[in-house]
Amino acid sequence: MRILKNLDDSLKEPYLSFWGPVFEDYLAWLFESYASTKYNAYHPSPKYADGTQMCDAIVVCGSTAIMIEAKVATCRVETKYSGDYVLMKKYLESKLVGTEKDRKGVLQLTKAIENIRDKSTSLPQCIAGVNKIIPLIVTKDEIGSSFVINTYLNERFEAQVNRKAYKALVITPLITMSAGSVERAMKPLAKMAFSTILENRITTNRQLDRPFEASSKYVHKGTARSLPKHMEILTNACNGLMKDFGMTEEDGSPAKMT
Repeated sequence: MRILKNLDDSLKEPYLSFWGPVFEDYLAWLFESYASTKYNAYHPSPKYADGTQMCDAIVVCGSTAIMIEAKVATCRVETKYSGDYVLMKKYLESKLVGTEKDRKGVLQLTKAIENIRDKSTSLPQCIAGVNKIIPLIVTKDEIGSSFVINTYLNERFEAQVNRKAYKALVITPLITMSAGSVERAMKPLAKMAFSTILENRITTNRQLDRPFEASSKYVHKGTARSLPKHMEILTNACNGLMKDFGMTEEDGSPAKMT
């Protein structure tokens, strides 16, 4: 955030654009590293027949497809803790809803769902046979799993979706969650489908106004657990840092993180 604040205005959008694909790659790596492929088939950057991208990712769980839009836009402290609903609404509309000319998360997902009907002959092969869609926005910021945010964004989603136009397709409410919640979901995802976790979140709190972890029996608050690859990367990074600084143990041997 400090880097962004100190960049020239002309460089801010390219900077954020750079981190978008990085965040998408991280989500893909999480599923590839921890989630059961038996229940979760992760497809990054699914494309139509003409090569254009449908959404950031699709997770296929049996006959259910979770369509994901991943958003790195951070909610500024002045907005997040201001208590001013006007500021928060402005943030949500500009970063997570968008406009017809500049679609963001919500409107990107509604367009992708419309295309299931309108581009039925050119859809990504991974959603062939799917009869249920779960739209999901994943935010890098914790705001995606916070109070009421999901409620507002789902209302904007519902205002755009005409379910009567999709007789053979079930479309669930829009779900939002943070990257932290996705990390906490990795332990249960080793044994179950992502769709089970998201559908439980919906049925437990149909108003979608509670934080994600407060309305899920599978994803709990606190530090994400059972992420051995994260610990391996952290250990290697710390050992490399200690080696670069010439740090040693009491006996003079190279210092190592244990």
